[in-house]
Amino acid sequence: MQCSINNTDLVIHSPESSPKWSTIAPLRILSFDIECTNRQGIFPEAHTDAVIQIANMVKIEGENEPFIRNCFVINETASVIGSEIIVSKSEEELLSVRVFLKLWLQCKNDVDS
Repeated sequence: MQCSINNTDLVIHSPESSPKWSTIAPLRILSFDIECTNRQGIFPEAHTDAVIQIANMVKIEGENEPFIRNCFVINETASVIGSEIIVSKSEEELLSVRVFLKLWLQCKNDVDS
């Protein structure tokens, strides 16, 4: 979302007189972790090391635990406690932006509910 506002239109609330305005907004934070095949002691390189998993979680600012956990993987894998496993047939399919976003947007309904 994007919005434009003139600074003269902003309303500043005092935390003392309006405690509800002094808290952090309940932002939803999406984090990703990409796992690759690795060569010992060498940072992964796109032309050499295959992506084998993309994990993500969504957490509300101020909460201790995420409310969504997903693992996008190639082929079958062991279950991960508390995570939904979404299987792709190949690295190409896993990294296909169109396919990945389609699958993630199916999970997004949980974020917006």
